[in-house]
Amino acid sequence: MRGQGVFSTRDVVFAEFLSRLGGGVPAGGAFVARNFLLDEGISTDRAASYEAAGCLVDHGLTPLWSQRHELYLETHVFPPRPDDGPPNLLDPADLVSCGETFRSFDTTSPFLAVDSGVPLLRVVTFRSIARNCSLPVSALEPLARAVAEKVASEEQIKILDHALLEWASSRLRMRPTFAALSQDVDELFGPTLSDDAPGWADSLRDRLGLIHFNPGPFKKPIDIAVFRYLVSEVPRLKGLPRGTKPLVPPTVLDGQHSYAFCPAPRGSLTGHTVDLSCRGLDPRREVLHPAFDFRARHLFRIGTIRQPVDESMLPEARGLHLLSVRDASGRADYARETDGDICGD
Repeated sequence: MRGQGVFSTRDVVFAEFLSRLGGGVPAGGAFVARNFLLDEGISTDRAASYEAAGCLVDHGLTPLWSQRHELYLETHVFPPRPDDGPPNLLDPADLVSCGETFRSFDTTSPFLAVDSGVPLLRVVTFRSIARNCSLPVSALEPLARAVAEKVASEEQIKILDHALLEWASSRLRMRPTFAALSQDVDELFGPTLSDDAPGWADSLRDRLGLIHFNPGPFKKPIDIAVFRYLVSEVPRLKGLPRGTKPLVPPTVLDGQHSYAFCPAPRGSLTGHTVDLSCRGLDPRREVLHPAFDFRARHLFRIGTIRQPVDESMLPEARGLHLLSVRDASGRADYARETDGDICGD
């Protein structure tokens, strides 16, 4: 099994490990390995860094690979958060505050010219916020709802701002932020909260491939917060043309192993999420950008995910996703060597 990504050819032992793991039953760890064979967005410098971190070996058991991969992320991709919060201007030459995701940046990328008024979406669990702020859930939930419904007082907005700052400050590392383009899921939301599509939180989870937001067989509800903000609010990167922002497609080296992730073909302006619903919709775009702190004004919706994810459908979802990406990119051969078994090749 081979792909067209850098890890298919950089190291024979690692490539054979990936091929063996990826050639197993199409699910879970097999998709993680296939993504590494497939990812064409890895620069030579980043591949060398991953190799220097001791990751290009035959890991034998997948958990060992995950452990080494997460150590690489902590050391090279997730820089420590400064006491005064994420910087508004990142310097790629600063190896302490700028992770590898934003050090080797393609300054010719046409996506740099994206309109600064384009809205982005970020989804987080409400529990993660409540767990890391001084407000109890019983006080935080109605406060957040009032803000989302735009009926909050100035004092309530101030209290929520403080709670969000506490939550942000609890994160010791600045992970790259995965964000969706709001316009790709706008059909789920109406002019007011009462006009939103029924079950929008479940649909949003599915369309953005957030498989880890899974209520499971016991259908334990997961409350989520949706933040909506403009490209203009994303931190800048030193060396880029004025008015541009560092928005990049996610790669396998930007986050933890995810079997619901699928890398985009070389030259893509954004990544694309795997739609867990298997409806074969056009791929929803996703980007990575440097971390910054959300404020109350960014809170767009709060909702509840109730439906479990049927993980047995993931091969079908991935297959439909890859067929859509092939059409969108003009790459009829994309992933043929790694995922031909689920794409009908």
